Amino acid sequence: MSRIHPQQGHLDDGMSYFARIRSFSRNAKLFLLSHASTQICLGVSSTILNVYFLKMGFSKSYIGTYMAMGTLAAAVAAIPIGVIADRVGRKKSVLSAIILTTLAAIGEVAILNPMILLAVSFAKGVGSTFKQVVQNPFLMENSTPEERIHLFSVNQALQTVASVLGSGLAGLFPLLLAFAAQSLGWLEFVEVTQLRMALAFSIVFLLLSAIPISMISETNFKPSKRHSVASDLTSIVKDANLRNLAFYQFLIGAGAGMTIPFFNVFLSDSLGASAGEISTITMGSRVVLTVAVLMSPWLVRAFGRIKSVLITQLLSIPALLSISFAPGLWIVALLYWFRTALMNMSSPIATSFAMEIVPSDMRATASSTINMGNSMARSASQILGGFMMDTLGNTSPYYFTCVLYFLASVFYYHAFNKFDKPKTKIAQA
Repeated sequence: MSRIHPQQGHLDDGMSYFARIRSFSRNAKLFLLSHASTQICLGVSSTILNVYFLKMGFSKSYIGTYMAMGTLAAAVAAIPIGVIADRVGRKKSVLSAIILTTLAAIGEVAILNPMILLAVSFAKGVGSTFKQVVQNPFLMENSTPEERIHLFSVNQALQTVASVLGSGLAGLFPLLLAFAAQSLGWLEFVEVTQLRMALAFSIVFLLLSAIPISMISETNFKPSKRHSVASDLTSIVKDANLRNLAFYQFLIGAGAGMTIPFFNVFLSDSLGASAGEISTITMGSRVVLTVAVLMSPWLVRAFGRIKSVLITQLLSIPALLSISFAPGLWIVALLYWFRTALMNMSSPIATSFAMEIVPSDMRATASSTINMGNSMARSASQILGGFMMDTLGNTSPYYFTCVLYFLASVFYYHAFNKFDKPKTKIAQA
């Protein structure tokens, strides 16, 4: 007999995991392919962009400000983008995101002026937000309830696999360039140039990601003008679920912004890690995460949706805290792998759950709410994290992140645990 948790649909009706993957719609498969190509580029960027800026002579405070501009853009643009996506469609929205992100990625390697780079970061943040806001409603609309948790899990896993490839390229490409430079006697071919060329090469994958999206058929899309920025903001204020989602993401974003974007800087500056070592460590974390997120359906069956999020996130905190006083590079790497897997393995569960607890015409609003809450907090905490690393030491932000993660996990359980209870208990509550 199938085992089903209340309120979460049929997760195990005899169909195998891989059979469900094969049953994904054509639109969903095309989106997954495009998303993977995008993530290869972002995998390169997330691995070496901050190191590139550090080698360029920018301070950690500036790097924090640079990243904050992107997340500030995401916070400001999230709601308007949700409105636009409902009016022009998911396909046009994603294509617009790819174009804007590509132009910004070119700017990162072609522009050296610090102030203009901040504007580039803002534009990149808008482009990334387009993709993030549209992604979840699109996957929801192109899947059935039976396959949904599998689709969100595969999307997350494929994203991490592509990021692994991107991280690998980030470490391999500078090595190949260095070898070529030595062979040809190009002594001026310094590390910063190697990093810049690796970033430039990764833009090809952004361009390729537009091809699958252009093949998507959006014949059933009906433009909606029911929403406006004002009406969506009003909905967030009035709807308890949307408010709780926004606040939870605010706490997560505040904690993550202080430490996660700076981890490669921490490895380079505190532990003397090379670009190749940073690439290997980043790749390792994503391999572990790929395996972890594919376990999401089993987590749901074992603990339910809300407890799965609570348990995995709480277990990640000791690993994160230990990073700040670990004695060596590879012990830090091991702890980081555990932290990454535990903190993010329930992400598909939380994402699909958020799409399920709102009406179908509010999914873009819910997706915008999640992005706005997270990005609003990150935009401030990234500036704070860079400042703290410059003034108080590279490990100082980790303690604040642990506290914020704990508060976020407990709040999430308190706010949403009722959805995993039987209907009779919900009605009584």
